[in-house]
Amino acid sequence: MKGKEKTKEQLQNELAKLHKKIAELENVKANHKQTKEKSAKSEEIYRLIAENTSDVISLQDFNLQSRFRYISPSIKDNTGYEPEELIGKSPFDFVHPDDKKELLPILKKYIVAKLKKLFTGKESEIIERIEFRFKEKGGNWRYVQSTGNIIGNQLLFISRDITEIKKTEETLRQSQQEFASIFKSSPEALVYLDENGNIININPRFTELFGYTLEEVKGRNINGGMIHPPDRIEEGKKLSKDLSEGQSLNYETVRKKKDGTLFPVHISSASVIINKKKNGFLSVYQDITERKQSEKIQEALYAISKAANSPMSLNKLYKFIHQKLGTLIDTTNFYIALADYQKDEIRFPYFVDEKDDDFPILNFSETNSFTVKIIESGKPLLLNSKRIKNMMGKGELIPVGTITDKSIWLGVPLKIANKTIGVISVQSYTNPDLYSEKDIKLLEFVSAQVATAIERKQTEEALLQSRQEFIGLFKNSPEALAYIDENGNIININPRFTELFGYTLEEVKGRNLNGGMIHPPDRIEEGKNLDKTALSKGYFNYETIRKKKDGTLFPASVSGSDIIIDGQIKGIIGTYIDITERKKMEEELQKLAHYDILTNCCTRGYGLALLEQQIKIANRKKTPILLLYLDIDNFKDINDTYGHAEGDMVLKEVARFFKSILREVDIVCRIGGDEFMLIFPDSSLDYRLLIEERINKKLKEFNENLNKPYKISFSTGLSVYDPVNPASIENLIKTADEKMYKEKKEKNTGRL
Repeated sequence: MKGKEKTKEQLQNELAKLHKKIAELENVKANHKQTKEKSAKSEEIYRLIAENTSDVISLQDFNLQSRFRYISPSIKDNTGYEPEELIGKSPFDFVHPDDKKELLPILKKYIVAKLKKLFTGKESEIIERIEFRFKEKGGNWRYVQSTGNIIGNQLLFISRDITEIKKTEETLRQSQQEFASIFKSSPEALVYLDENGNIININPRFTELFGYTLEEVKGRNINGGMIHPPDRIEEGKKLSKDLSEGQSLNYETVRKKKDGTLFPVHISSASVIINKKKNGFLSVYQDITERKQSEKIQEALYAISKAANSPMSLNKLYKFIHQKLGTLIDTTNFYIALADYQKDEIRFPYFVDEKDDDFPILNFSETNSFTVKIIESGKPLLLNSKRIKNMMGKGELIPVGTITDKSIWLGVPLKIANKTIGVISVQSYTNPDLYSEKDIKLLEFVSAQVATAIERKQTEEALLQSRQEFIGLFKNSPEALAYIDENGNIININPRFTELFGYTLEEVKGRNLNGGMIHPPDRIEEGKNLDKTALSKGYFNYETIRKKKDGTLFPASVSGSDIIIDGQIKGIIGTYIDITERKKMEEELQKLAHYDILTNCCTRGYGLALLEQQIKIANRKKTPILLLYLDIDNFKDINDTYGHAEGDMVLKEVARFFKSILREVDIVCRIGGDEFMLIFPDSSLDYRLLIEERINKKLKEFNENLNKPYKISFSTGLSVYDPVNPASIENLIKTADEKMYKEKKEKNTGRL
């Protein structure tokens, strides 16, 4: 009985176990179904991802003769191939030959990893990111970046087209090289700063201008007082702050060289943007000493002329002249000497001196001084202590006043027409290097205006000084004078009037001065108005145009004042000065500002102004303009091999060459160094061929005539201004400049 019960118990246990296994099998079956459903769903998701992603997904055989087994539809957008065109083909058939050698080691690495798993059972996960060139259906090469991994017995690659990224990188690389080249060779001083104002780099012109090498300044803060005078340090910090806040900088100020010299500069700065991010600042420093000096000269001459035409007394005029000349040259020790040829005397109506308190009247016949030599020769004189002693030893000179071992003396003649009326002089007792040949030119330039001002003021004061001297002064005045009544009728003229206008007293006496006799037709009413001004205000001074007897027109300074006798106005004295030579000086000043001294081409600033003017004309006439940038190939080699004098000669000859082959309306500008800008008004692209043909045809003849061991050639860049599609001057210049540098770069590449 017990055995049967035991057997029953065992059967029940076995039955329970069987039920349990059946339940487990049912559960496994259900899980398998769920897994299968999930797998199908995952596969559907993967399929949708593969078919809709812009990246290319591919499966390849896992061997050295790999073939495409699957490739996603996006391959058509990336390369132009349909997936079916690539299935079964080797990926290596489409890879650039130079890149295959980079891909094969990676494929071998995958195979080694698979063998390792086969023999050891250990999985080695390898994910490689590679870049290569893939041939598209059109035959062009596209840059591709792929990420690969092992999936069972196949390799899975996810690939992306990075051609545009590569082009951007290459463009950026070229831009950086061009920037570095332009930075280094720029004729202006450049400094590259980080966002905190610390110096990253400087170009050779910066070293030349300031005296610092890159090793001396790299990493130093630009606003730390290195190139800033003490009173300009805070100014520099403010300018840097403005830059960091996004403001561009265009500023004139004063900066300091390594040796402590202060000089005026024009500073322009802007942010350096790389990949749309601010990457520091670029600052340009231009030495504007010459321009400032020219402005000072013009301001001083204008002020002296204005003072000479004012009621200011002669003594005050001398002091004013001293003050204004002091803005141009050191006038610590200064005097004005005037010659009286009739009395054989030299007087010193104005002097300021550290050593001598008295400047006595000298006689020509009894004195052999510096001043006498200048008045007799009509030429300037620059003497240092050594030369003074040498001339004294030979008996050629007897100086008046104090001479030291460090003396230097400079004097220039005061001239009216070709007659020397006196001398202006400056000197130093302590600095033998204070004055130079450059200062001679400066003083000579302003001395004519000073002489005119003094002469004019002397004439005015003499006329007003005494009625008894009137006739003598009237007759002997070096200026042309006309005495007219209240109605403008001529009472008298002096000899200088006859000399200037060509009329004798008999021809003009009683005639109305404003009747067209010495007035061009368009100036008759002006003459009548001047007479009214003199009668109502007592004085006038005016620059205008007058006419000689032979019809010649000339610029004249006309001044007039009332003749008062016994308290009543009896007429007007008109003074006429031929200011042709003064006008020539003004034109020379303008020429200095507008034309390059070496080549006589337009300066950069004047050239840009002319270009702006031509653009306005082009807009009005609806005609295009050609802009041609040129520079001389290998010009630096000429300077280095044959010297800068030879280089200057080349620049002058090249300028003559341009002017000889171009039209009168075409404009030649020297931009700086060996760069030129040619402006061709009313010229389309068709004219470019004629320009190039003319230059190339004449260049051979030019080199033959030059007869030098080197040959002159040019790198050029062209841009066109079209009124229908206008561009800014900056863009026109940038386009031409970039093309020129591209051509030069290609030449230099070939040269290497």
